[in-house]
Amino acid sequence: MTSLHRVLPVLLLGSLALVSAGCDEPDEPDEQDYDDVAVAMSSLVASEEGEAAAMEDAIELSTGEVPGGMQTAEDGTVHGAHGSLHYSYSIACANASGQALASCDETTDTADVEVAWDGSLSTSRYDTEVSREGTWSLAGLQSSHVTFEGSAGFELSSDFMALHREVERSLDLELRARYEGVELEPHTGRLEGTITYEIDAERFAQRGDSRAEASFRVDAELTFLGDGTARLVLDGERSYRLELDSGELELESAG
Repeated sequence: MTSLHRVLPVLLLGSLALVSAGCDEPDEPDEQDYDDVAVAMSSLVASEEGEAAAMEDAIELSTGEVPGGMQTAEDGTVHGAHGSLHYSYSIACANASGQALASCDETTDTADVEVAWDGSLSTSRYDTEVSREGTWSLAGLQSSHVTFEGSAGFELSSDFMALHREVERSLDLELRARYEGVELEPHTGRLEGTITYEIDAERFAQRGDSRAEASFRVDAELTFLGDGTARLVLDGERSYRLELDSGELELESAG
């Protein structure tokens, strides 16, 4: 008779092996993967479209103005386009006393905004298809600095040339973003504050007949420095400097 004490460990080990085989562990990102993520993320903020346009729209809508290219639907939502991106907003406003406003106007001090945008972004180095949904809470609309807090989810698919090599790269990203005290001066465009991201990535690289694939995860922190630049830090170590007007990206520290 086979001992039950011998059979059970074998069965348990076999079950654990099957579970382990069915779980795909993410790959460790290499330096080029980090560069790919940095290039793709720069397309979200270093543009007159994307997040920058959405933040400016949110401020205008909060104070009762409808941005150019936008229209208000019967249900009160606002829709329109900037360049190749389509935007949708739903907004609720309150004055400095905390009283809810029937419609947003020049007395608005705080606002809650649901923001969605999607479409394509293109530069000389990359082409990106992106969709974004999320919420912002705006405060300080009666002051010179408007503060953004909130969260958002992004899906992004990019084709581009690698940052330091002439290699065609493709990258699919899912990003979960949190806005922490991001401040925008409406009249100057000055930006300060931090956005943090949790990122799931799938990468494809092609050079001639050679193709490489990987999936990995990255934590990112994007800090606006108030001087037209931002610092992007990936996994707490690899740091880039981003020119917001031009989209130029420079590696500062490899960690």
